[in-house]
Amino acid sequence: DTFAERIKEYCEAKQRAKEHLSAITDEMIDEFEKYMEHLHPQEYRRLREAFGRITDDELGTSPLDSVVGAMKIAPFISRLFALKEKMPKKGRLYYKLLPEDVKAELDAFVAFLKENNEYIRNLVQDYAESKTRLAMLYDTDPAHIKEQQEKAVAEADKLIANKILDVIRTMLCKDREVQSFEYTEARKAYFTEQMICEILIALEQTAMSLDMEYDDRQKAMSTDLSKAARKEWYLRHKDKGMEP
Repeated sequence: DTFAERIKEYCEAKQRAKEHLSAITDEMIDEFEKYMEHLHPQEYRRLREAFGRITDDELGTSPLDSVVGAMKIAPFISRLFALKEKMPKKGRLYYKLLPEDVKAELDAFVAFLKENNEYIRNLVQDYAESKTRLAMLYDTDPAHIKEQQEKAVAEADKLIANKILDVIRTMLCKDREVQSFEYTEARKAYFTEQMICEILIALEQTAMSLDMEYDDRQKAMSTDLSKAARKEWYLRHKDKGMEP
């Protein structure tokens, strides 16, 4: 009987600890959601409307995991590290400041990524369609559609180039910190996967933001938004690009 009482006390204490821990984690989740709602209210609202509360099971099955896991990245590894060796070893590593021959190599790598990776290619198309649809709210001339699409693709290409430079910049910093830093095949694969993940995430988030902005602007234009206000918005956004 004494032993049974001790087991009962232990189980009750464990249950109280579990309830206390659950209360703490629930409070942290609520604080995080409030922070995200304040930081990106439109995107947060869109996600909640589409998915509701995201569960732990859904977090464990991220589509990005299956995309990258099934991807053959060997062709991208060699191109990435060949490009890294051609980068200036001193000075700031920005697209505008690159030598013309290196800039051409970077542009070729962007084209290679789009040609050989369907996910990147499709997201570039999604971005171009979203950007064109938004622009045509203020410019209804059908003759300008192709021009807007080409401009949007160029912006997406610049975004991809910047993500490639981010990863190369990280590797060059590692080279300076550790002399004769050894890039094993596993390390090369890691940096290449990181580059692809950042490209996919950036393209998807940017396209999503454009879609939300389109919805907001479309709703605004269905009210008494003045022509002057529309023109002001268009002039403010028409030259906005991805230049670093």
